[in-house]
Amino acid sequence: MREMFSRKKAIKPDISIIRIVNTLIERLALQIFETYARDLVKEDESYIIYATWGAKESGHLTEIQESIHKKVDPEARAIYDSLRLGNIAESQSVAINSLIRGFVIFKILFMVERLRNQLGHSRSSENETVQQVLHHIRTIGCD
Repeated sequence: MREMFSRKKAIKPDISIIRIVNTLIERLALQIFETYARDLVKEDESYIIYATWGAKESGHLTEIQESIHKKVDPEARAIYDSLRLGNIAESQSVAINSLIRGFVIFKILFMVERLRNQLGHSRSSENETVQQVLHHIRTIGCD
């Protein structure tokens, strides 16, 4: 890995897969955010983590969390498959899946926190205000 970033070597890695994966993750996170922003802005960070993974430490997921999971799970699998990793160890597969879902979670939480900052408070707001802010938010990173 160190050799890939070394200045001594003139090897340029093919970054097309990075662009593809990043775009897929960005689109997934944006889709979840746009669909559920009103709900997510009222919840704590663990809400989206449980929804993305489809499991809680105790209790059941809410209906909204289940809905989010049903959208995230197949997309996360498709992103994983797009990497065309071939025959790798199960532990490596789990690690890569964790990185993908973690990145999705990070992106969604970033958007939620930005929305909260624009609303000027942390957990609750009137729907009209949320709708106004959502209307004016400009997303960056997606093609």
